[in-house]
Amino acid sequence: NTFDCSGFASWVYGQTDVNLPSTSVMQAKWGLDNGYAVGNIGPSANFDEDFPKLLVGDILFYKGSHPHNEWGLNIGHVGIYSGNGMMVHAAGTKSGVIESNILTASRKSTYRGTIRLATQTGTSSISSSAESLDEKYELGGRTNMEWKLVSFKEGLDSMGLLYMSLLNSGI
Repeated sequence: NTFDCSGFASWVYGQTDVNLPSTSVMQAKWGLDNGYAVGNIGPSANFDEDFPKLLVGDILFYKGSHPHNEWGLNIGHVGIYSGNGMMVHAAGTKSGVIESNILTASRKSTYRGTIRLATQTGTSSISSSAESLDEKYELGGRTNMEWKLVSFKEGLDSMGLLYMSLLNSGI
């Protein structure tokens, strides 16, 4: 039951039949080619410009410790934005799937862009500057993947997708 980072992102979105490519750099290229990019992808991505636009469920890309430079993107890590400056990602076999702060200097400096696959409409939307996850989903301060199941609205509610996937995974 271990994931690498791209496998985790693929698995989460695969729960609703969204099939992502197998590596982080291929996921970024696929998102870019299909018009899902939020800003630039690759070394020209600007964290300070993109951060205010982030929505829960967005897929975030980073240089990582072993970046792949296919298409000049220089990407080696991927996570899913969980709101309030945090992302959920597979950090490695020792750490497993964790939630990490994306507002650190090292995360900002290695940021390589974002793609958005989920529709976020009406009451099912949540933004980085809006209410916290606890307020939106009444999580009561739960951590370490003790997520509460939420219902889906019309289309794909990415927060519901993320929580349902993590809850059902047994992580």
